[in-house]
Amino acid sequence: MGSRPDALNAAIDEAWRVFDIPAPATTGVCEHCCMDPAIEADFLKRPARELPLDYVRDWYFAAFTDAISHNHVAWFLPRVMELLADGEDVASVGNEVALSRLPRTGFPDRWPERQVAAINRFALAYLEMKLDAQPQMGWADLDYLLCMFGEGGIEISPLLR
Repeated sequence: MGSRPDALNAAIDEAWRVFDIPAPATTGVCEHCCMDPAIEADFLKRPARELPLDYVRDWYFAAFTDAISHNHVAWFLPRVMELLADGEDVASVGNEVALSRLPRTGFPDRWPERQVAAINRFALAYLEMKLDAQPQMGWADLDYLLCMFGEGGIEISPLLR
C-alpha cells in the first residue's frame, strides 16, 4: 500500500503504548474447534506485534466465547490497526467486522479512556488516509468504513465532520 501518513503512524504508535498489556490466558474464542490447531497453539505465545495476518484472520473466523473480555481484544488491537493501515483484510468476511468485538467487551464505557481515545484517533487517521487515497474511494468503500467503525461502537460524528 505504500507509506502511511504521519498521523496514522502516530495513531498506531500511540495504540501500541496504551495497549501495552500482557497476553490474555486464553484466545477468547472457542477452543479446539474454530481455529486452525497449529495457529491456536501458537497464538498467545507470540508477541502481539509479531502476529501474522493468517493468525489474525483465523482469530476473526472463530466464534467468540461468552467470556471474551477487554484483554482478548485489546492485547493485539494495535496489530489489527497496522494490518488495516497496510490495506489488509483482517477478516475473511471483510473488514466491516474488524472492530465488531469491541462492544462485546464493554467498549467504550468499560475501557480506559486513554484506550478509547487511541481507538478514536486511529479511526480518524485511517479514514483521512482512505479519503486522501488515489484513486478516490467510492461510496461503497465509505459505507464499509463507516460500518466498520459503527460495528465497533466508535462515535461516528467526529468522523463525519
